[in-house]
Amino acid sequence: MRVRLGGLRLANDVPGWLYAWVQLNDGRWIALVVFKLVTGNGHGQLQMQQWCPAHALTPADESR
Repeated sequence: MRVRLGGLRLANDVPGWLYAWVQLNDGRWIALVVFKLVTGNGHGQLQMQQWCPAHALTPADESR
C-alpha cells in the first residue's frame, strides 16, 4: 500500500452500504458496512469494510 497524501479524511459523515446486522451477546447491535474514505487532498480513496455500532449509523437521505 502506498502512502496516501494528505492523510485520510475521517471527520465527516461518509456514505456507505449496509450489508448485515449482528446482535452481540450483550444485546447490542453492530452492522457490517462498506464505505470509501477520501484522502485529505481529495485525490485518493480507500475502500473499507468494517463492523460499526448501530449508534454510528444514520439512514440515507433518499432525497439526494
